[in-house]
Amino acid sequence: MSGPCFKASAQATAISQVQDPLITGLTTGNAQAVAQALAKVQNTDNAQAFAKATAQAFTQAPNKQLAARAFADAYAQTANTNINAAALAAAQAATQGGDTLSAYAAAAAEAFAEGGSTANAWVKAWAAAIAQFGCDTVKPALAAASAQAQAQAGAGAAFAQAIASSSAVQQCLQGSSSTATASAKAQASSIGANSNAIADARAVAGTNGRKMLAES
Repeated sequence: MSGPCFKASAQATAISQVQDPLITGLTTGNAQAVAQALAKVQNTDNAQAFAKATAQAFTQAPNKQLAARAFADAYAQTANTNINAAALAAAQAATQGGDTLSAYAAAAAEAFAEGGSTANAWVKAWAAAIAQFGCDTVKPALAAASAQAQAQAGAGAAFAQAIASSSAVQQCLQGSSSTATASAKAQASSIGANSNAIADARAVAGTNGRKMLAES
């Protein structure tokens, strides 16, 4: 098989490798399944599949705190093993907005309530995302996570402490976007991240967020 049909089939398979384990993991609280899905966020199509599945799964999850905790742990794991995928997922959530961003922020709050290495891994992923996509793209995710953390017992102080460990993340949230981006790019290699994005983050219709951006 070759040509457009083969390409479409391969694309559908790749997308299902993100959506299926992510939906299963979030609805059952299985962090390993979520991590399996996040590791596949390597291109724009899979990032959009991540956005759709995250919104769908959190909406349907019988226990949203369990879902958020599974995402928090899985995302921390991904930040430590596949930081560029974690960065793309952060940028996609920020670009998408809507239910995807709400779910991402809820998971972030759980991560900071947990603290320690989980919180630090999230901050590392954010620094990578800022380096690759720029502060202005990533900032909505940081702002949503900050607001959610402040509203959750035990998460607000941990959030402030964790972002203080990254000048790029702190500057993005509280200071100059251009300074934050420059700082993140300078530090990217030290955290094992690319300084340029592995794929575009584009919003897609159907997740109660922004519509898909036009292809250039």
